[in-house]
Amino acid sequence: MASGLVGGSGGGNMAGTSGRAVRAAALLVGFYLLGFGTLALLVAVDVVSARLGMSGSVYARILVGTAVLALPILRGIFFTRGNRMRKPPGVAVGPAQQPVLWQRTAELARAMGTRPPREIRITADVNAAVHENSRLLGLLPGKRRMFIGAPLLIGLSPAQLDAVLAHELGHYSNQDTRLAGLVHRGRASMTNTLRLYAKTRGTGGFMFGIYKSYAENYLRTTQAISREQEHAADLAAARIAGRDNTASALRQIPALDAGFGFYLTHYAAVGRTYGLLPTADEYLGGFRHLLADPRRSAELDAIRSELPVGKPSPYDSHPPMAERVAVIEALPEDGRGRDSGSAVQLVHQPAPLFAAVARADLEPEQAREQQLDWAALMHAAGRARAFAAAGPLLGATAALSGGNASLPLLLDLVDQGRLDEVAAMLSEPKRAKGTSGLLRVQHLRTEFTHRLRALVQVTLADAGCGGWPLSWSRDSVFELRAGLLPATATDITGTTTSAQPLDAALDAVVALRPSTEHLRQLMYQLTYRQ
Repeated sequence: MASGLVGGSGGGNMAGTSGRAVRAAALLVGFYLLGFGTLALLVAVDVVSARLGMSGSVYARILVGTAVLALPILRGIFFTRGNRMRKPPGVAVGPAQQPVLWQRTAELARAMGTRPPREIRITADVNAAVHENSRLLGLLPGKRRMFIGAPLLIGLSPAQLDAVLAHELGHYSNQDTRLAGLVHRGRASMTNTLRLYAKTRGTGGFMFGIYKSYAENYLRTTQAISREQEHAADLAAARIAGRDNTASALRQIPALDAGFGFYLTHYAAVGRTYGLLPTADEYLGGFRHLLADPRRSAELDAIRSELPVGKPSPYDSHPPMAERVAVIEALPEDGRGRDSGSAVQLVHQPAPLFAAVARADLEPEQAREQQLDWAALMHAAGRARAFAAAGPLLGATAALSGGNASLPLLLDLVDQGRLDEVAAMLSEPKRAKGTSGLLRVQHLRTEFTHRLRALVQVTLADAGCGGWPLSWSRDSVFELRAGLLPATATDITGTTTSAQPLDAALDAVVALRPSTEHLRQLMYQLTYRQ
């Protein structure tokens, strides 16, 4: 994918494009010549060996050896897919479904002096891209597709989205998408050939070294071409959408990428392991809640303002984002300030669209999982995590007591002096490996405490005393219902302490002389008060 903003019209860049195409084509032709030349040499070895009248066993070994060396070349050249996209990602939206988005794209294409895509697809990732099914090594045009990530529609302003779409259309006007087929074919062929040679030994290792050197040269050259294309598309985007909107869009994309990854992990996919998902329209659409939260917005501001600066790899297809932003921000003032709002206003009925994109992105079995509103999801996912953490402890309790595992039954085992016996049945924590004596006991009891806390949380949640509330400002953690606990706690010795009562009760259970009395009393008070 290409993320960025636009370039000038196609005519002014034809010479540069032709030069880049010639360089890429020359290197690709060289790769094929190297392959066919190697194949011819291997055939010659087989023919000469046959004419020399070698013994059958020796000749058979030579045939096997040359076949082993020829196979990676044959597969790399003839069995590598080109630039065809057989199953494009996302959901296609037509002009009748999304008239404003299509009209805006068409207007940007006219400004770029290029024809618009024939298809627009909305995807579930933080990216925008263009693709063209070009033919004859990119000399003949093909069907054009544009991909727009739903998170970009949510997190960019309308003018910032213009900058991103203009950047992508800039690749069309520069004929970069045609060249992409040529570059992609060469990369794929060389990568496949190297991968196959890497699995061989002996002479195959020698061939790997030859092809590795050539492939590195090709990748360096074509990646330099790609970086030139990105800079050209960025400058074109600034011309169409304005300097400030283009620069802010470039700054926003890394922040959206980080924010959306966090959103998926901590919110949308937080319960996926347990068969729990938000409603389909909120799986992607809920990202707006995170972006609107002041604390999360401040965290993303830090990413926007401090883009990472580092030495790029010679194989990176995109220049470093900080470099791209610096180039755009160094342009003269153009009198067009930054706009505000969300580009989602350009989308007709975003909720059903985002729901369709979510269903297309999820595996079929995942799309059928239980769907909940945000509050119910966070509570259910929190309880499922806690129950999973408490599972080994319940299993050990059931095994030692012979009864149905529960918190009271576990506390009975502790009162019987069997705490360490229970702890020994839990999985050994990494920090306990290789330890012995009191240190090992402490490590095992720490693991016991972690799982005991989870069991207490599940027990209290099921009694209606607490849960895992939804918060867009911080991670979801277990919280007791307000007013159920006093401001101070009394430990087992009767001393008043400012520690949380639950923490003090758990510490008493795993103390050098374990006592469950405080925890039992606390659980009774909490469940009685509720």
